[in-house]
Amino acid sequence: MITPRSQPSGRGASIRRGPKARAEGRAWQLGSKLRALAAVLLGKWALLAVSTVGIVYGLFMGQSYVSTIVERPVAQINVNGDFTYVSKQQVIEVITPTIDEHFLQLDLAQIKQNLERQAWIDVASVGRRWPNQLDVTIIEQKPIARWSDQGFLNQRGELIKSVVGKELMTLPLLEAKAHTQAEVMAQYQNLAALLRSRNLWVAGLVSDEKRAWTVTLNNGLAVNIGRDQVMDKMKRFLRVYDSQLQQRLAEIESVDVRYNNGVAVQWQNPTAESLITQNVGIL
Repeated sequence: MITPRSQPSGRGASIRRGPKARAEGRAWQLGSKLRALAAVLLGKWALLAVSTVGIVYGLFMGQSYVSTIVERPVAQINVNGDFTYVSKQQVIEVITPTIDEHFLQLDLAQIKQNLERQAWIDVASVGRRWPNQLDVTIIEQKPIARWSDQGFLNQRGELIKSVVGKELMTLPLLEAKAHTQAEVMAQYQNLAALLRSRNLWVAGLVSDEKRAWTVTLNNGLAVNIGRDQVMDKMKRFLRVYDSQLQQRLAEIESVDVRYNNGVAVQWQNPTAESLITQNVGIL
């Protein structure tokens, strides 16, 4: 007896498809992949477009912001320092013509140079303070002595060209025919340090065309020193001053220390002794 072949049924049943069905399945799968790829590409292009717009907008806004910063004017000038011979207002008047430009475009070096050209300004420092202020610090010149009728000398022997004021008339008067200003200032400082120990100071110092020095003391005594060995001769003078001259200053016209081992005294009374000879060693 022949038993008929049973037909597959239920879960797990295998269905054989024909060539046409298989082709359609592959086409459907390919289409799905293409659609997925298109979606990804579209998303990336959309993201790129959005990013590009954001960057362009950011650049535009950034340029606008930078332009606002660059073109910002100076709103305030801060002037600092100790002021005796120049005022804050004078400093501002020097600066003002140079700050009509924008804040970040200010030529700080030029402002500094303009300030230091002023007679009584020794050093100027200039800087920006965010967002729109200018900081200026001034160090004034320190006049040490008058220089002939031309002005004053600072501690470096540099000339301060300025009209002599009454408040500075008590400064020592320095003059020179052959020495430089710096040489005269250095000589003055050396003599002032030496005389200070005797409570004396230099009222005047002159160098003639032969480079010979004459110093006038605060008590009115003039001392002719000569060209060389200035400090050694002044030390010898102080030895004689301590021992014989200090108590007789009212009788003395001038003193000459150009001798090798003596001090010549010009007395106001011609009949008085005219030469004190001392074999004095160097102090």
